[in-house]
Amino acid sequence: MKRKSIWIICHYATPRKYGYGTRQFLLAEEYLKMGYEVTVFASPSNYQLNKVPPLRGLFTKETINGVETVWVWGIRYSNPAGLKRVLSWFIFSFLLLFYPSGRKNLPGIIVVSSLSLVSVINGLFLKLRSPKSQFIFEIRDIWPLTLTDIGGYSRYNPLVLLLGWIEKAGYRKADNIVATMPRADLHIRNRIGSDFNFTCIPQGLDLYNADSDTELTDEERKMIFPDGGFIIGYAGALGRSNSLDTLVNSARIINDMGIRNIYFILLGDGSEKDHLVSLAKGLGNVRFIPRIPRKKVHSFLKYCTVLHDSVLPVGLYQYGLSRNKWMDYMYSGKPVVVSYSGHISLINEADCGQFVPAGDAEKLAQAILHYHKMDSDQLRIIGQRGRDFVINNRSFAKLASEYVKIFRY
Repeated sequence: MKRKSIWIICHYATPRKYGYGTRQFLLAEEYLKMGYEVTVFASPSNYQLNKVPPLRGLFTKETINGVETVWVWGIRYSNPAGLKRVLSWFIFSFLLLFYPSGRKNLPGIIVVSSLSLVSVINGLFLKLRSPKSQFIFEIRDIWPLTLTDIGGYSRYNPLVLLLGWIEKAGYRKADNIVATMPRADLHIRNRIGSDFNFTCIPQGLDLYNADSDTELTDEERKMIFPDGGFIIGYAGALGRSNSLDTLVNSARIINDMGIRNIYFILLGDGSEKDHLVSLAKGLGNVRFIPRIPRKKVHSFLKYCTVLHDSVLPVGLYQYGLSRNKWMDYMYSGKPVVVSYSGHISLINEADCGQFVPAGDAEKLAQAILHYHKMDSDQLRIIGQRGRDFVINNRSFAKLASEYVKIFRY
């Protein structure tokens, strides 16, 4: 067993080379600076990759910024809600069981990061082969609760039952459980009822990518933003779980009040776009902008006045949320209003905006009008608090330093 060696297993881990760098690779780069050897196991079937790495057999090794990367062969898919996605989870974990590694080469630290939960099987297998290794189970979404609360699946669905069994096995056998949600410990206790080692290490902000992003052109800005408008911006997926009906309904409330200089701009695409466009019919204060390159999103956010996010009013969120979107919003230096009913964090900690009840368009409209009455200096001070907070507390160097505190080696 190599004590100062870390294996990170995550189906959706993405290096900057092939897309927008994800948590696992960004933490791995920080661990390297601390003297660890790091290997990341990921799947080329990840639909979020901008380009697919060249593959040579079942396992393809590639060193990326010093991080040894092992691409485990998988099937590509385009529909994130389709059966091929689920199949890709099982293929990844099954093949990884046969990854050639001698007992002496096994790592001192094994991190399995969801999604997918199926990879927990690999963590359990490696722990069995090397009992002195430290098995860390990282959860970034509470599955299968996400399937039942948001996806509408029955709790007796075979996939839900299987994932539930894997989830409990991971909780029971892990030496440490890490979650991005601040009160995930309540869920874990409900699931296993026994003692466990829990640490909340939230999502982080990639300062390198944020600082090197691309500006919108003058033509793009003129196409997106009306002159002199007070802009309520949203950037992300237009899906059911994003609950953007609330934002459109608040736009109608403000429009009916006769206020004409507040504009709602929704940037992105998704399964609910046609529905939202229909809901906004007749409203001159709502604009839908197609998805733009990820590297231009920070520039879009910078030209908005207030930024919005929303989720469904479901019990899942009693355990909290740690959204990458919130950190992108805060880094832009703008006040943030979130339609959310659950355990609150981040926005309130930084005092850079407010939460309103999920699904309540009236309360959202009131919050927007609250900021509409402020002058530019007041808005800037609020937004700057958020920016300072994420820079000081959510960099990956900071998060990696929190992570190593629980490392055994």
